[in-house]
Amino acid sequence: MLWCMNIAKLKNTTGAFPVKAVDTTGSGDSFVGALLVLTKIVDDQSVLQDEAKLKEILRYSCACGAITSTKKGANLYNLNTFH
Repeated sequence: MLWCMNIAKLKNTTGAFPVKAVDTTGSGDSFVGALLVLTKIVDDQSVLQDEAKLKEILRYSCACGAITSTKKGANLYNLNTFH
């Protein structure tokens, strides 16, 4: 809950990246995955005190979610395209 309150207090945060969305399945997962990896919030919540770093992490996480939406995926019939 602490991290939600700190993120909500940020000013001039990044918006969404304009992309041509093909399939949004998994975009939220990509966003959250990037957020958790970059912040290491599970182990160390000190990143929440650095607004500039947190904004950078949020921007990167938004980019990961946006990029994920530009390709069709998360469907079983598409798994063969990755082999």
